[in-house]
Order: sequence, then structure tokens, then C-alpha cells
Amino acid sequence: MTVDISVYGVDGLASSTSSQGVVVPGNDRAIVLLDAIAPGQSSPVVRVQATSGEIAAYLGDRWMDGTTGAGLETLGSAPEPALEQLIPGVVIREDAAGASLRVAVPGADSGIVTVSAFSADGQVELQQDVTVVEGEHVEDISLADLPSGTYSSRSPAMCRPWQQRKCGLRQVKTTRPGWPG
Repeated sequence: MTVDISVYGVDGLASSTSSQGVVVPGNDRAIVLLDAIAPGQSSPVVRVQATSGEIAAYLGDRWMDGTTGAGLETLGSAPEPALEQLIPGVVIREDAAGASLRVAVPGADSGIVTVSAFSADGQVELQQDVTVVEGEHVEDISLADLPSGTYSSRSPAMCRPWQQRKCGLRQVKTTRPGWPG
């Protein structure tokens, strides 16, 4: 089976011939380094599409402290692009340093993204509730004005929550957005 990998960023779709037609042997896996196909992307959103059959894709993020492993995180598939997405159970922690919702618009046309957040007490007002995202681009929509708590969000396009916590002098990324599928 072969897959095509698309990486979207704040500067648009990163194109790479090495990310098209990647061979994945049956009952096996193929490892592709994101830095090799889209170097320097600070806010990547990844889409993996199989040309035939089904595939289970995930992103892995490994942190190193010199030569010592400092952590590993994996992120599975997100829903396919849709005009409405529901993300239940987003937890905003008090120690979060810049919670946001990462949104990618895969088509050529710009998307108008409306974000709503709901707590157990009902809808919560957001300062930035409408954002225009250029086609084939990524935008991080700030959730900084949300108090700590658990929320659900609805947004056209595709999205994942993103949050960082500070542990000592090191920042720990708690949710790495991706969009395999």
C-alpha cells in the first residue's frame, strides 16, 4: 500500500516529493521524519491518505536532553475535515502557558472558523470566536481567555486542542496537534 503525506503550516502547504507515494508494507509500518518532508514547521498539521486500503497513522514526538530521552508522546488520528467538529473534554489547566485550538483548512479556499466553548454551566464567551484561516494554512486560535476547566468546542474545518505546561525550566508539550487520517 502507498500513502500520501501532506503537511500544512502557517505558511501554507509544504510540498515534498518524498512525502508522496510512501510505501507501507502489509502488516508493517513506515517511519517518516516530519523534519525531512517539512523542515522548520512550527505549527504543523499532518494529513495521511491511503491510496488503497486502510491505514492507522500516528505522530510521535520525542524530546531529548542531550543524548538522554526526556519524553515521548504519540497522537492518533483526528476526524476527517468537516464543516463542524466537536471536541469533548478539553481540559484547560491553571498551569497552561498559552492554550490554543490549532485549525487547518485543507482546501484552496479560505475558511471562516467559529469557535464556541461550553462548560458544565453553559456557553463561555471567547474574545476570539471568529477567525479567517487561509486555504491550505494553519492557524492557532487562542483559548487563553478561558478559565481553567473542561470544555467542548465546535469549529468548521479540522482541529485539535494544544496546550503547554511549564515544569521547572522546561516546557512540556501536552497535546501535539496532528491530522492523520
